[in-house]
Amino acid sequence: MKTLTARQVTDYRRDGYLYPCPALSAAEAARALEDLARAEAHIGAPIPKADMKWRGGAYVYLPWVDALVRHPRVLDIVEDVIGPDILVYWATFFIKDANSPAFTAWHQDSTYFGLSPYDHVTAWVALSDADSAAGCMEVISANGAPRQYRHAAARLEHSINGAGQVITEPIDASRTAMMELKAGELSLHNTMCLHRSAPNRASHRRVGLGISYVQIGRAHV
Repeated sequence: MKTLTARQVTDYRRDGYLYPCPALSAAEAARALEDLARAEAHIGAPIPKADMKWRGGAYVYLPWVDALVRHPRVLDIVEDVIGPDILVYWATFFIKDANSPAFTAWHQDSTYFGLSPYDHVTAWVALSDADSAAGCMEVISANGAPRQYRHAAARLEHSINGAGQVITEPIDASRTAMMELKAGELSLHNTMCLHRSAPNRASHRRVGLGISYVQIGRAHV
């Protein structure tokens, strides 16, 4: 079912991102946080402090995450930008505990995934409020001309990205947008979207699930 307006789709294709998009109800988001708490109790540690294997691909071992990546409202939004026959390529928890120094430097997801063509989109589903104080995603518009930038593994301390990768070319950071989301909303960003996030300076935990989708039938290598 079509969810986005023609203007929203146009904005996404020009900028490489779109927000906010209503996805989950408040009750669904709250229930997901409860399910996450049970999963962390079973693991024996919060996701950010647990073994890296628990951070990604949780739809394989957590039924509620499997249901979330297939949520009809999430899929309807994604279909509007990449078409039908959608495949979940990966999903990753992005969690910053309250007053955490965790951050990400300017980067592009395409650097990690290496997929071609570049029609891979990530739906970042907020399970708790993600405002600027909590370290929401900050993005730069591609202005209709996205390209791959050079990166280096800087091994930055407190970086959420494992290798602490950062863009090494000059970028125009004068036209950024803060993708603030309320619990239950999602944002979309293309794999070539330039983005970063600051530490969480809020008193609440910032919890998001980044779900990466591609279209079946396209060549992805």
